[in-house]
Amino acid sequence: MVREEGGFQVGLAKFISAVLNTMSFALISFAILVFSKEFNARRAAQLFSISVLFASALPTLFIWSLARAGRVSGLYVPKREERTLPLAGALVSYTVGVTCLYVADAPPDITGMMLAYSLNALAALIISQFWKISLHAAGITGPVTALVYSLGSCLAFLYLLVLPVGWSRVKLGDHDAGQVIGGALLMIPLTWAWMELSAVLF
Repeated sequence: MVREEGGFQVGLAKFISAVLNTMSFALISFAILVFSKEFNARRAAQLFSISVLFASALPTLFIWSLARAGRVSGLYVPKREERTLPLAGALVSYTVGVTCLYVADAPPDITGMMLAYSLNALAALIISQFWKISLHAAGITGPVTALVYSLGSCLAFLYLLVLPVGWSRVKLGDHDAGQVIGGALLMIPLTWAWMELSAVLF
C-alpha cells in the first residue's frame, strides 16, 4: 500500500510538472491575456499565434532538439550546468517575440509580458551559473504577475498554482524547497518592474 501510494504521488508529480511547465503555462497565460482583450477574432488569433510561437513553441522545440542531440539530460534540463544553452535559446526567442509583437502593434501589456519573459530568462540565466533556481516555479509566478498587472487582482488566485508545482519539483527530487521558493518569489517583483517598464517603452 505504501509503495503504491508513493508511485501514485510520483506519477502525479510528473503530471503536474508536465502540464504546468514553463512553456505550457506560457501558452495558457498568453491565451488569458490576449483573449481578454476586445479584439476581433482575426486580430486575437494573430497576436496569440505570435505569442505562442515565440514564448512556447520555439523554446520547446529548441530544448527538445538539444535533448535529442544529448546536449541536455531531459526536457526540463535537470542539471544546472546544462541550463546555459537552453536559457540562451529561450532568451533569443522571447526577444524576437517582443520585436514581432511591437511591429504588429500589440497592446503594451501583451508586448510587456513577452518582454518580461525575455528579461526573466536573462535573470534566470545569470542565476543558474551558480544556483539551481526553480524555473517551474518562476514560470508560474512571473506570468501570473503580468496577468495581475494587466487584468487586475481577480486573477491573483492563480498564484496558488505554484503550490502543486513546487510540491511536484521537490517530490521528484529536482529541487529543494529553497530553490522553489526563490524561483517563485524572485519573479514577482522582477515581472512587475518589467511591466512598468513596458508601459513606458511601448
